[in-house]
Amino acid sequence: FVLEAVRTHGWVLKFAADELKHDRNFILKAVKENWKAIQVVSETYLGDHDIALEAVKQNGLALAFTTKAVKADSIVVFEAIRQNGSALEYASKELRESSDHVLTAVKQNGLALMYASSALKDDYHIVVEAIRQNPGALIYASDGLQGDRNIVADAMREDGEKLVDVFDALRFNNINDDGTVLADKPDL
Repeated sequence: FVLEAVRTHGWVLKFAADELKHDRNFILKAVKENWKAIQVVSETYLGDHDIALEAVKQNGLALAFTTKAVKADSIVVFEAIRQNGSALEYASKELRESSDHVLTAVKQNGLALMYASSALKDDYHIVVEAIRQNPGALIYASDGLQGDRNIVADAMREDGEKLVDVFDALRFNNINDDGTVLADKPDL
């Protein structure tokens, strides 16, 4: 009965009998049913590799609820950023400095570049991939790469309209905080 309720509302786990809340196998089943259950499990289980992995498979942002050790777990973080590139925000500093992790994240969501280390924001290949996924990611690239017209041309080779929008946005400083290009150009 409890698992059925958890399937619909993960937070219901909070009201389960104590013996269930301390049963690792039950917690694992609950999280498999609904990733949101991880929000109410005890600290002991927030650091459990298997439980965290099940949660991030459903929603990469579940990484936010895990422990420091899990946020440094390469396997869990890879799964999280494959599901949602923005989960890179919650990864350990070391993994935000990993070109493999950052590249995976920006291919899923170009705006995840904002969470990358400074060195990787200056990595030509990573920035091109981020811009390919979302042209607005250019605002998170290093100043040097923002001024490099070749990087934008490489990234936008398949979609010339996006290229024009990005150049106009840079020229008019017309990019929203979320990385999207504003539709209207400012009056000059």
